[in-house]
Amino acid sequence: MFTELNPPDRNGCRYSCNACFFLTTGRAAMVEHVTSMHKPRERMVCPYCQGAYSTKASLAQHISLKHRELHAKMKMQQRAQSFY
Repeated sequence: MFTELNPPDRNGCRYSCNACFFLTTGRAAMVEHVTSMHKPRERMVCPYCQGAYSTKASLAQHISLKHRELHAKMKMQQRAQSFY
């Protein structure tokens, strides 16, 4: 899913993604890029609107922007239930 450049490009990048224009100097960074951007994986589903997100962080950001009050109310109810 990526190519090792030999020699590196003028910026020192040694790895080029075959699916997009991403370049990097480190192999580990390229593997992370390919895994997070180009490999199919399970989607994170919003419990409030059923929207699907590719990462836990993007789902959390969505909830904080679109469902802040509802989420806070649900958290309070969960805390109250666990108190008993």
